[in-house]
Amino acid sequence: MASTEEKKVPIEKVAQVTSDTLTQHAKEIHDLQESIKSLQSQLPEDIQTCQDVFNKGLLSTETKLKADIHELREMVADIQQHFTSPNPESLPTTKVNHHTPTVPTRQSTDLNTPSTHYISPATLGTQTIVVPPISSFPTFSGKSTDRPRQFLLRVIEYTRTIHKWSINTLLQGISQFLKDAALEWYCQLYNTNSLPETWDEFVTQFLAQFHSPLRIAQQEHEWDECKQQENETINEFVVRLRSLWLEQKPDETEIDFIKHLFCKMRPDMLTLMNANRSQTLSNIITEAQQVEEIL
Repeated sequence: MASTEEKKVPIEKVAQVTSDTLTQHAKEIHDLQESIKSLQSQLPEDIQTCQDVFNKGLLSTETKLKADIHELREMVADIQQHFTSPNPESLPTTKVNHHTPTVPTRQSTDLNTPSTHYISPATLGTQTIVVPPISSFPTFSGKSTDRPRQFLLRVIEYTRTIHKWSINTLLQGISQFLKDAALEWYCQLYNTNSLPETWDEFVTQFLAQFHSPLRIAQQEHEWDECKQQENETINEFVVRLRSLWLEQKPDETEIDFIKHLFCKMRPDMLTLMNANRSQTLSNIITEAQQVEEIL
């Protein structure tokens, strides 16, 4: 009888335990409700942040284009200061009219024959233009895969160093380097009497036509989709990737390029390589070539 009485629990204690349990549950429910309210109050701010980021992304393309045009103009201005006039005694002669624009024609397949892009009357002032050789001949066709900024820099450097053209000579002979859609665009400028009178005007019109936001978006998509193909060597891929990288990431360094390279290389090659991002690009290429021999 005494043993049975020892096992009894006072009703007050049961009530206290029950009360404590209910209080704890109430506190947990309250904390949960507060957490939900906090999330609900934070949600509009997060949505607004996402909208701001999205709007900023929409404006970034236009801003980047304006900056690129400004940068290119500055580079052209610097290069123009170093131009020298061509030497008529040492260069083959093709007469050029600098007063009245004439219809540009496609380049002759025989590069030894003088170009007929700009035949000037004998009574007008003339300047010598050299028909560029086929080797290292920069051309632009207007395709989405073409690089308009790289083309402008290449054609300026090419005509300056190889043929010593002045910037005005280049402006008059630029159609020699255009083909397909780009040449058709230039012909339309002529037909509508809209040919640019200065090199800066040509650069502005050229980039507006061939470096539009749509083309930038296409190039950005090409960059995002750029991956090393199964039958593509590391040397071929580095050249292709660098070409896109220079166009899309002009402010980055070689260290950044190496990071992109690791992300876009073939996974089976990376598995067999011991290279890390702290190595030089040449060392990474050398190791990748050794892996190619195994694969």
